Amino acid sequence: GGAFGRDAARTPMQWSPEADGGFGSGAVEPWLPLGDVAARNVADQRRDPASVLNVVRDAIALRRERVELRRGAYAEVFVDERCWAWRRGDATLVACNLDAAAEAVVPNVRGRVLLSTERTLEGRAVAGGLRLPPGAGVVVALDPATPVPSADAAG
Repeated sequence: GGAFGRDAARTPMQWSPEADGGFGSGAVEPWLPLGDVAARNVADQRRDPASVLNVVRDAIALRRERVELRRGAYAEVFVDERCWAWRRGDATLVACNLDAAAEAVVPNVRGRVLLSTERTLEGRAVAGGLRLPPGAGVVVALDPATPVPSADAAG
């Protein structure tokens, strides 16, 4: 085998930390490199609640549960040089800190964190400013008594 086309950017699925990554029986060597199977594999991600696999699974489940995440109207709430926040429907806010080094703050948010890439934030109440660690994303159930204004209304 060899690397043709996009092959240099691909790898067989790394299912487990074994030498063959759980990809084959060990009798056949894949024609593409496996990478570091001990550092990145599905078996380890399944066991880690903070893994990308589990965050994505929980995001899919939340999307199924909250109709607004599927059909709610989009309204931009806050944008600055490192943060983007938007509302879906009336009661759901999604915010992302796009900066890998600095905290970001979305003002005027009241609610509860439903899901976060920083799993320790989940379940926390937010009252006033939503503080996002570097690189974090969250989904917040908004308090209906204090709706978040859109970016247009904020001026």
